[in-house]
Amino acid sequence: MLDTRSRCVSSGLLLVVSGTAVGAAAFTAVPAPFLGAWGASPAACAAPRDLDDLALQIDPARVRFHENSGAVVAVIVRGEREISLTLSLSGEGEDWVQAFEYRLSADRMTLSERSGGAVETLRVRCESQPDA
Repeated sequence: MLDTRSRCVSSGLLLVVSGTAVGAAAFTAVPAPFLGAWGASPAACAAPRDLDDLALQIDPARVRFHENSGAVVAVIVRGEREISLTLSLSGEGEDWVQAFEYRLSADRMTLSERSGGAVETLRVRCESQPDA
């Protein structure tokens, strides 16, 4: 369960998300081009998922990172290759809401991620990534 502070943050994020910019559209599911397994490198994609700190699985309504996962709360599509997600995450005994920006490369084989002004993280598309 989200604590009071998280609920306030969540509400604030949803208000921002609901006021989409011109040229953007709000959805409730992640678009198909972003779905699937993503990893640090092709070699990392071939290894068990728990060995890749950058392992990422994007499903239409859920996103799973290396050590946490969460439901998709809101999706803003900013173009064919760019989306913003608001996720309700949990992991390591904590619950929180966080926004992410994702951008696909032109060939749709590389995914860049930004969250909260952090350095951009790059991942490659995996054909599949084995579970541990």
